Amino acid sequence: MSLHVNLASVITNENGHLLLVRREDLGGWGLPAAWPHGDAALLETAALGVHDATGLTARIERAAGVYFWPGLATLTLVYAGSAVGGSRGSGQFFAPVALPAMPAHQTLMALDALAQTRHRPRVLDISAAEPQRLRCGQRRRRCPGRLRGLGGGPAPLLDVQAVAVVMDEGHRRVLTLRRKRTEALPRVVCAGQKPPWDELAALIASEARVPVSFRWAGVWQDRASRRLDLIFAATASETFEQPGRSEWSLARQVALPAREAQYISRVRPSFARDPIWIIDQENSLKAGDTIPGSKESER
Repeated sequence: MSLHVNLASVITNENGHLLLVRREDLGGWGLPAAWPHGDAALLETAALGVHDATGLTARIERAAGVYFWPGLATLTLVYAGSAVGGSRGSGQFFAPVALPAMPAHQTLMALDALAQTRHRPRVLDISAAEPQRLRCGQRRRRCPGRLRGLGGGPAPLLDVQAVAVVMDEGHRRVLTLRRKRTEALPRVVCAGQKPPWDELAALIASEARVPVSFRWAGVWQDRASRRLDLIFAATASETFEQPGRSEWSLARQVALPAREAQYISRVRPSFARDPIWIIDQENSLKAGDTIPGSKESER
């Protein structure tokens, strides 16, 4: 089993009203969403998902939350932004206090993003029958190219790994694990059976005997190789005698792979309140860029 990743977008207009679309896989209203396809950046994929579903041009401004679907081996990354042009087509804007009936998980994602607070990663509370219903809904809608609301076709596989940046309470030392002759941050390949942050916590409990509670801190994407690192951060009490392969290393001196050193430099003591950061290997897009509609949809 492998973890699938999709994107959902919480888009508001100048009045603060929320954009919703009819989602066939949900059987009603929901957030515009898309599967990452091809070599598109995550921000671009989120914006194009909005455009393909509604005709609107969206400015994606920030990452808002991460949600795990038990039983579906799926992780949803939620991005928030604003509508800046185009025609809303089949989409419709609703006041946050007057949202239509829709699945509880869609309401949760929307209200979390609209609140603009940093919450912990969430495991969605869905019924035992819902995973099968959602799979059936997606199968009914599959066709070449993107589909309204959620990009069509089978969910593409990405190499998704979760990485932990666990700092001591003074934010001077970072928890590392020895790999042969080098040090590295705790890392797991996401299999999809459990939330990535729980997989990381289990690894750290096993290797370092340190309890942790994570916040989503950032994401790194290499489009060419279809790889994603999801970075989760936590603070823990330093212990001087670490078991097994674990060690508390000075954050400014430890020799780590280049991108892991980047992760440490971006996790500040205020990480629980800081914006979730995005590192794109090609470094061509950043939050707040306006992404026009796809050529395919403009024909």
